[in-house]
Amino acid sequence: HGFERTRPAGHLPAQAYIARAKLGRQPIYVRFWRPGDRMTPLGLKQSRKLQDIFVDAKVPRDQRAAIPLFECGGQILWLAGYRIAEGWQVPGLTAASFRIRVQPTASTRSSRS
Repeated sequence: HGFERTRPAGHLPAQAYIARAKLGRQPIYVRFWRPGDRMTPLGLKQSRKLQDIFVDAKVPRDQRAAIPLFECGGQILWLAGYRIAEGWQVPGLTAASFRIRVQPTASTRSSRS
């Protein structure tokens, strides 16, 4: 539950399903990585620096700033195409969810073939 990967990590389009109950009425913001950003990836108990997640996923340094991330209530809930955060996953098949989908733009298609 949570992240649907139909293509290799980091490739767009990508989508994630997050728990509607956790979201509540809070807004979701889209932004890009900043040094020092942290999240707790699904399945882990401790937060990790996004820089470390990028290194583990072998994301080239020059591409990291172009990967959108989604934030709610001061927490990163999804690093698009890579990881969903612990606590934001949909808890079961019948639980209400919210789908986020990211599509590439013409400029990202040509640079990520």
